[in-house]
Amino acid sequence: MFNKVDDMAERKLNGDNRAPTIESCNGDDEILDVQALKKNPLFSPFFNHLEMEQKKLLNKLEIPYGYLMTKDSVQAFFHLTVASQILEGYTKDRIDDTKDCDALSPAFENIVRGYLLENSMFDPFRPPEKTSVLVDQYLNLRPQDICAEYVKVIILS
Repeated sequence: MFNKVDDMAERKLNGDNRAPTIESCNGDDEILDVQALKKNPLFSPFFNHLEMEQKKLLNKLEIPYGYLMTKDSVQAFFHLTVASQILEGYTKDRIDDTKDCDALSPAFENIVRGYLLENSMFDPFRPPEKTSVLVDQYLNLRPQDICAEYVKVIILS
């Protein structure tokens, strides 16, 4: 059986200080070609499954399939998804203290980032109705937060 430790020790005794092949980094010329992997019969079922799941999600959100092909739309999708998850995970109906502000601040930042990148994607990710009340309460505790202020403007428009 192959023993990596003994093999490495033997190589060092012979003056070979290279890292084992498994530990070496790939150069730019060795990066896998994803398109080639998609055509490979071993990997094509996996990629087909991913495409089908993406289509289902986009249909559910009423976003055209080819829409997520730009860098900005992919980033906006990410930010708006994160914001939605944070707001859905926030179970309180009000903000009591700065800990609540700390919990919601990333949601407001992600809404703003997603909206600025691709504002047409905002509607499928529109926050729950309680969000406008939460933003008002948030601004009472943190009146200088520009993201929360902008979220208020976005939601009201």
